Amino acid sequence: MRLFFAGLIPLAIIAAAAPAPDFRIDPALVDSLSAAPPGLMRAEPYLVHFRKGGLNLYYVCANHESREGGKTFEVIRKAFKAFPVRRVIVEGRRNHEGDVPAESAREAIREAKDGRYKWGEGGYAIALAYKKGIPAIGGEPREQDVFLEMRRAGFGPEDMLGLGFVNMIPSYRDQGRLAAEGPKALFAETMEWKRKEFGVPPNLAFDYEAFGRWYGSKAGAAFDPAKIDYDVLRPDPKGTFLQRMSDATANIRNGFLAGVIAGEVREYRHVLVVYGNGHHAAQRRALVAAFGEPVYEGQLADSSGQR
Repeated sequence: MRLFFAGLIPLAIIAAAAPAPDFRIDPALVDSLSAAPPGLMRAEPYLVHFRKGGLNLYYVCANHESREGGKTFEVIRKAFKAFPVRRVIVEGRRNHEGDVPAESAREAIREAKDGRYKWGEGGYAIALAYKKGIPAIGGEPREQDVFLEMRRAGFGPEDMLGLGFVNMIPSYRDQGRLAAEGPKALFAETMEWKRKEFGVPPNLAFDYEAFGRWYGSKAGAAFDPAKIDYDVLRPDPKGTFLQRMSDATANIRNGFLAGVIAGEVREYRHVLVVYGNGHHAAQRRALVAAFGEPVYEGQLADSSGQR
C-alpha cells in the first residue's frame, strides 16, 4: 500500500481510481532523443494531454528553471487548475523511494520563500500537489541500476562519476551555487552522494584533479563550468563522448519512465507528469501508440479548461 500525504486524500478520489489492468506503454517504442521529432523540442514549455477512455495523461514538457514566475511554472500552475489531477510524477526523484513525504514537500515550500525552488520545476509541482492533497512520486530509476546498465554498455565508473557532476553544473549555476561556492566544493559534495547512489567503492580515487584530467581526455578541452550548458549535454548517439553518454543514460531513464507512467495511469487515471521536453519527445511515439494522438497540445489558458 502506498503512503499518501496523511489525511489529505479524499476517499472518493481513491475509490474513483479504479485500475485499468490492460493498459501499457511499450518501452521498445521509446526513441533516442536524436531520433525524436525535432518540432517537439520547443523554446517554450507546453502541455500535452493524452486520453484513452477514462485514462488521462497530462504531460508538462518543461524547460528547466527554478524561479517562480517562469513560463514552465506557469504551465504547471495552469495544469493543476485545468485538470482533475490525482497523481503527479516528477523528474529527478527516485521512483523506488515511494511517495514524496509530507515533510519533503513542506521543505520545498520553506526553501522557496524567495521564489527560487532548489529542485526547479519538480519542486514547484510537488509543493502545489501537497497544497492540494495530491500524492507525488518520482519517475527515475535507481542510480545503481543506471550505473550497472551503463557499465554493461562499456562506460567506466570514472565516466559515470564525471558525467554525474557535469550534469549538475547547469542546475548549480541556475541556483546561484556555482558562483557562491565554486566548482571544487560542489564537486566534493556531488561525489559524496553520487558514490553512494552508484555504489562506487571508496578506494576508487577520483578527486577534483582527477576529474579535470578525465574531462580533458574525454572532451578534448580543459574543464570550464562557464561553458557547460544543456547543449553540451544534449543526448546524441553520434555526438561527443559526453553526448553519447547522455544519450545512453537518457534511453535508460525514458524506458523506465514509460513503465512508471503506465502503472500510475492505470491506478490513478488522471496523472500529471513534469519532465523536460526532451523526455516527452523521446517518448512521443510510445505514448501515441498507447493513447492515440493527443487531444490537446499547448500552453493552456488562465481560465478553467484547456484553451
